Amino acid sequence: MSILAGIIEAMRAEDANRKSQFISYVTSLDVGILAKQYNEIAGQAPRRHQQNVKRRYLFERSGVPGTGAQSNRTEEHLAIALYLKFCTPGGMTLPDGRSLEILDYQIPLKAIQADSGVGKIDMLGLIDRNQLAIMELKVKGGDTPIAATLEALVYAAIVNANLEDLSAELTNKSYPLLKRGRPEIIVLAPADYWEAFHKYDVDWVNKVAPNLCRVANELSTEIQFLGLNIGHLTFGREGKPPNLEGNVLTTQIFKSNISNET
Repeated sequence: MSILAGIIEAMRAEDANRKSQFISYVTSLDVGILAKQYNEIAGQAPRRHQQNVKRRYLFERSGVPGTGAQSNRTEEHLAIALYLKFCTPGGMTLPDGRSLEILDYQIPLKAIQADSGVGKIDMLGLIDRNQLAIMELKVKGGDTPIAATLEALVYAAIVNANLEDLSAELTNKSYPLLKRGRPEIIVLAPADYWEAFHKYDVDWVNKVAPNLCRVANELSTEIQFLGLNIGHLTFGREGKPPNLEGNVLTTQIFKSNISNET
């Protein structure tokens, strides 16, 4: 295992994804160690320009699932449907009034095939046209919100290390300059996902909030959990893209409100 893969594995933390332990994991979390892991990942992140790799991060998408007609992964179809619905300026309205445009989905971050432990971002968003957001999409039965947050922080560290390249891609697409600072973290999921955790512990958000806010402030990275009212999702089949009918509304489950937010 490479040094980078080892740090990523440690940051993902198995206990964070156990329903019986994720609350105690957060409440006892050493924020300083997590920040150190974030910075170590950023320092050793795959950098395509250093490997003379010309591959872009962002693509023009057809919206057809890459796994074909056999895919029954709700997350994959929902991510594509959300992208197709909100891939234009204005995009989705967040509970705080800002706009969220979805730039792409399933974005690989490897520079070369040997970059073990480096996965794909569920969705990459742009808030108010100038602030990147790493988006982890979950459905009922998926990873805990804390595991999703840690996964997003891994990706945010890698994206932050490659911000210049991503900014250049967006500039070439006529986007304004990106806001300086680290990408925001958004964990979003339909209501039934959040309801499952509320049934497990009705007060779980209040229990994890203090240390999550400390993480956000230590890393200068906004963290928020969003509920989605998504209407009806039709899976993409036979070469057709998935479709999300009706309006999509967002509700605030948690937001860190970092102290140096501008």
